[in-house]
Amino acid sequence: MKFDDFRQRLVHNWPVKVLSLVTAVMLYLLAQTAGLEQRELTVGIDVITAPGIEAVRSSDLEAEVRIRGPRDQIFFIETDDIILEADVSHVGSAGTVQAYVRLREQRQLSLIRPLEIHYSPTNIEVDLRQTERSGP
Repeated sequence: MKFDDFRQRLVHNWPVKVLSLVTAVMLYLLAQTAGLEQRELTVGIDVITAPGIEAVRSSDLEAEVRIRGPRDQIFFIETDDIILEADVSHVGSAGTVQAYVRLREQRQLSLIRPLEIHYSPTNIEVDLRQTERSGP
């Protein structure tokens, strides 16, 4: 008898109960995202090359980074905390190559939740040349 009574109470007005649950979840998600702030930075892109190869004007390579997260935490993020790199170490000769830019995971960034990091450009064109050999 007790189970039937419980089941009857559970299914009584079930549309209202489901609507209340959906509303509660939506309000929770809204409250979670309301405290998020956005910040924009300009970060240099590190180019990783093979031995004997160097990137021409690699200091000019920069990316615009948008950070979105809790406002009390993202304003402590410095440009040195975000490391973007383009790996062209598989290229062994001079020339122009396309490289994907990727974000290197940093421990201090992984502690901030929720955190969104978007950057542009996501791929770059890198001019490579042979390095000058010094020696006898």
